[in-house]
Amino acid sequence: MTCTEVPSQGKRYNTAKLKNKRMQKEFMVTLSNKFLLKLLEIDTTEQKWHKMKETVNSTHHDVLGPVSYNRKSWVSTETLKKVEERRQKKANVNNKSKSKRVQNNNKERQAKLKSRHAELSKDTGNKSRRSSATEAESRTKERQL
Repeated sequence: MTCTEVPSQGKRYNTAKLKNKRMQKEFMVTLSNKFLLKLLEIDTTEQKWHKMKETVNSTHHDVLGPVSYNRKSWVSTETLKKVEERRQKKANVNNKSKSKRVQNNNKERQAKLKSRHAELSKDTGNKSRRSSATEAESRTKERQL
């Protein structure tokens, strides 16, 4: 990675080095020098923001460096591979069961819709709106009597 490249968001810098006074001073001097060089030639606020962000990230990378993770000695590469295989298999099983669950839910919805549609068509008996309205009026008259 060159000093002008901005690292991806997942990168972390070794900020523990800043506890050392010499490293703090080196970091501050490097950062201020880069700011002076880059920000003098820019006019717009947006460009200044991008250059400032790039400057800070590149200084972090150059002076502090990325965090190095030390793997525990008792965890072998074989174990890590097995763990990753297990994760993948579990994800596959979950995806399969989820797709089956979605398919079953869709089938149930379709069956409910068909039964409701059948009930509605049976109740109306393919009658027109006008005839069903007159039947409703006659029912209300019968109830009143």
